[in-house]
Amino acid sequence: MLRFDRRILGVLCTVGLLAGATAQADDFSYGLGKKLGEQTTRSAWLSISRGRGCDAVDDLVGVIARSSRRIGQTAKRYGKRDMVDYAEGYIHGLRNTLKDIAVQCTDKCGAIGEAAGTASAIVYCEIAQLIGEVPVFIHQQDMPNITCGEPYRIQCEIVFETGTQKDCPGFTTGPPPAKEHYEDYYLASQGGACAYNPPRP
Repeated sequence: MLRFDRRILGVLCTVGLLAGATAQADDFSYGLGKKLGEQTTRSAWLSISRGRGCDAVDDLVGVIARSSRRIGQTAKRYGKRDMVDYAEGYIHGLRNTLKDIAVQCTDKCGAIGEAAGTASAIVYCEIAQLIGEVPVFIHQQDMPNITCGEPYRIQCEIVFETGTQKDCPGFTTGPPPAKEHYEDYYLASQGGACAYNPPRP
């Protein structure tokens, strides 16, 4: 009886360790992507804004788009779940830096929303095409305290919808729950890539 109990305990411990390792792997991939998103967006902004200030926001879309198109190449090294987590982390890191830019450049809210929508659409299509299905993102969160609000959200959502319907239309619709997962990824009302959560007065 004692030997049997020990065997059960050993199996349970192994299952627990594996579950913990999976959670850590997901967090690790997400963290790597987030760090990359923050660093590449910050570097791009520092480079193009030098001597130009907020006028450089209009050029940010092109720079971010080029960087975002490389995500698929990097994500290929991971398993399916980690690919999605890495991509989601990248977008959250990018949004964190865009939030800081928005504080400096409140008259450029539409352009900042366009940058967020463009990058989010590119990354979404890259990952959807890699895994062959609508990806399910599990780290959704409101953008904390972005000053832009509605102009940011509207531009972000429009650009995202236009970009994904052009570049990967097969992953924008479908029977439930595919369409819901697609909408969850970007809609501000779902805490998606275009969320902004304005600061409280």
